[in-house]
Formats: sequence, C-alpha cells, structure tokens
Amino acid sequence: MVMTVDGRYGDKIPTGFIVAGPSIAAHHELFDAIARRIASEDAGTVLTGPRLLTYDLHILYQHTKSRGIPRVVLSFRDSEALEGGLLADFLAVLSSWRDRIPFVLLFGIATSVELFQEKLPRTASRSLRGVKFDVTQAEDTLQLIFKSAMSDVHKALWLGPELSRMLLERQRDHLQSPRAIVKALQRLSVHSFAEDLLERKDFKSMRRLLDDDGFLHNLVVQKLNQGQEALRSLLNGLDVIDTIQTCIPSRTPTPWSELYIKATSGELLSSAVLTDLQLSVKKMASDDLGAMLDKLSRFSSLLVSKSSEDLATLVGQSKGGAVPLRSEHDIRHESLRTTIVAQKVELSKQKSNLSKQDTAYSSIVNDVDVILRDFFSKSLINPQELLLHECFVYDLKSPYRDVFTPKPRFAIERALSCPHDYLGCVCCDASNNGLSPTQPPTAILYQLYLESGALINISDLQSAFQTIVGGDQDENDEQLARAQFYRALAELRYMGMIRNSRKKTDHLAKQLWKGL
Repeated sequence: MVMTVDGRYGDKIPTGFIVAGPSIAAHHELFDAIARRIASEDAGTVLTGPRLLTYDLHILYQHTKSRGIPRVVLSFRDSEALEGGLLADFLAVLSSWRDRIPFVLLFGIATSVELFQEKLPRTASRSLRGVKFDVTQAEDTLQLIFKSAMSDVHKALWLGPELSRMLLERQRDHLQSPRAIVKALQRLSVHSFAEDLLERKDFKSMRRLLDDDGFLHNLVVQKLNQGQEALRSLLNGLDVIDTIQTCIPSRTPTPWSELYIKATSGELLSSAVLTDLQLSVKKMASDDLGAMLDKLSRFSSLLVSKSSEDLATLVGQSKGGAVPLRSEHDIRHESLRTTIVAQKVELSKQKSNLSKQDTAYSSIVNDVDVILRDFFSKSLINPQELLLHECFVYDLKSPYRDVFTPKPRFAIERALSCPHDYLGCVCCDASNNGLSPTQPPTAILYQLYLESGALINISDLQSAFQTIVGGDQDENDEQLARAQFYRALAELRYMGMIRNSRKKTDHLAKQLWKGL
C-alpha cells in the first residue's frame, strides 16, 4: 500500500489498519520489518510512534521538499494505547498538512478495526482512507516455522518429541514473537545392535564388533545414514497426512507440529488421528477422492497413479461425473433395520444394495486404503527403536531449559555468596565463616546483608565491612574502603536488594531474602 499511494486518496490520509492480533511482541517485529522494507525500497521515511514531536512540522515540510521524500510513514505499533481525543487532535493536525507533507499512517490493531473506529470522532474518521490488512496469526506462523525447520531435506538432526512439546508449549504460553522460536531452533546406540546379534547367536560378528575398530566405524556410519533416511521418510509421511487433511471437507486438520510430536514418539501409527483419517478417506465422494489423488501424485513413494487413472475412467463412464460416486463405507449406503425378538426391539445396521458404478468405486477406494496403510506402516516408524537415534534426534530437555529459561536470580545469589565458584582463584576461597578480605567488595557486603535483619543500620554495616576488608588501616586505605563500600551498596541497590527506609533515615530496608 505504501509503495502504491497516489492521487486517488485526494485530501484524505492514506491509512493502513494492520490487524496483528493480541501479541504485542509480534507487533514490534512486524513494524520493524515494515520499516526495513520501506527503507530498502526508498519508498519513504518511517517514524515510529507514539512519541512526542520534537520539531515543528514546517521543518519536516522543508526537509521532505529539499530531499524529495515521496512519503512520510507514521507507524503506531499499539494504537489501542492512544486515547481517542488525543489521536483525533493528532489526525486533525496531520490532515491540515496533508497538501504539503505526504503522510501515510500505519496502525497496529490487536482487536478489530470496528472497535478502533468507535473511539474516533466522525471528523477524524472522515479524514482517513484506510485499507485493512489481516496478519497471519501466531499459531499459523508457529506451525509454518516448525514445519520448515523439521522438513529440511538436508537436515541431519531433528528434535525429539519431549523437547518439541516443551518448545511449542513455551512459545504458546508466553505469546512470544516468531523470532523467539527461530532462535530456539537455531541453538539447538550400539547396545541395540549387540542385542540383535546375541538373539541371532552371531558371536563371530559380536567379537568383530569388539575387536575391529574399522568394522565398528563402518557399522556406525551405515546405521546413521539409514536412521537419517528413515527420519526423512517419516517426515514425508507427515506431509502425506497433511495433504490428505486438506482434501477432506468439514474436517478440522490436526496441526503439523502435533503430528510431528506423535510421530517422533512412535504413537502416530496407532493413534486415533490416523484411524479417523483413514476412515474419512474411505467415506470420501469420488470428486474429493480424485482431487486428493491428484495432490498425492507428487509423492514418488506413494503409488496411486493407477488408482487415479481407474477413478478417472470410472467417473467418465458414470453419467459424465455429474453425480459423485459413493463407496460402500459411506453412511448413505447404510440403513437401520428394526426387528422384534421376544417382545424386544433390536436395531441393526444393514448395507443397502450398491449400483454397479458404486461397487467399482468401492473397489478403487479399498485399493487406495491398502496403499495408504502400507505406506504409513513403512514410513511412520518409531525413531526411538533406530540404532544410534540419539545422534540425529535431539531430545534432551535439561540443556534447553537451562539456556532458554534461565534463573538469573539464583545465579546472582550464588555468585555473590560463593564468588570462588565462578572466579576459581585461591584467594577468594571461603574463610572466616565464608568472608575473606580478598573477595569482591560486593560479595562481602552481600554476605553481611544476608546476616542482617529487615532494617539495616548503615553505620554498623559500614563498620563491619571495613573490619573485614582491612582492620587497622591508614587514612588512604580507609578512603579506599569507604569508596568500595558505597560502590557495593549502589550495586545492591541497583539489583533491587535494598532501599532507603521510610521509618529510619539512617537505615536501609531489606527487599530480598536468599532463596525466596
């Protein structure tokens, strides 16, 4: 819209209403990307609001005129935060300068355009000519990013089910921007083979496995290649399932990430998701089945070309395909039969007689069902049963949790309590009940802070600090110790551990307790 603004807007301000959803974190990334795009194409100058103008608009007019700037784009990432009256006054000022400064407005909206319009006076609304843009929702973007990351044909390492589940749950719970999951994805056994050899009583290969390093190396390389190829086949199976879901009318598709988690945990093949999907395929009408087979034909490992040709021939012979064919599994070919036995009414399902065309169509549907079942049984393997699966399926939650959900307060408290654990020097080793004059001043003051009560006398704290740091000192040493004390005190205040007491002016109030 910004690039195509022309004279058709007249005296109204071109405005884009970007409905980006409730995630404010996503708003910032989106508007930053828009600003970079506009700047890269020399389409105008972007000013991000809300902020107070520190210049007169006449100066801006002179600047745009001298530089030949085609547009001045004002973007408001969180437009709901602006009060209606203030926004109306601002729009009135911009409208009065519209004939001299080529303004273009972009409003980020978390709710809806209708609610945003309600808080504007009619005069302000009439000064705008807007275009609505619906941004792809966070869940759709999340599925696209996750699928792209896991489906890369050149990929040699995949995420396991537990780590994938934790990664996706964290992304949804905290409503983070898409870049957060991109960064998370970026940072990211011979025993089974020996058991197999023992079961086959292949003691010769077992001995060779132990003695011959070259044999072991070749085995590991071979099994790694086979395992990675099996994972690629599994992902190909997920793409087939995802394609089939789009061809079934009135069915809510299962998200790709959920399919991936079930597949990598070895649960998808026997899950209700796949069972319901296969049943839905058997109940599909001929037109829907034909469209599905056309889409599945791009998968070389899925041999459905003959079924597709047979279906096209059958549909062409059946009244030109005007009426879709139904298989024997369709509910329309079932009827309820009522019988009375010993004064009790019993209901039973009974198949109605099929026409010749429906019988032939049922045969094609059954053939497709067999092909799909055979394909899924081969591709949807359990990755946990593959030899050396730990090498190409990363499923360790602890490193991920430590890196992406750190505990900074615990780390700071430990560093101040036990600086030797981080510095690794002998001079800072714990002595004198954990206090040593060679420790960092902030660590010394923090340990004294822990021994104090809710109110801390500054004079007593300084005396204790100077006693530990030096004891009997000359005047220069006392000045240095006093400077270290106040610097350490300022650092504790900066970390939110202390504040000035309101009850006693010469005391400090304790804000934090270790471990709480």
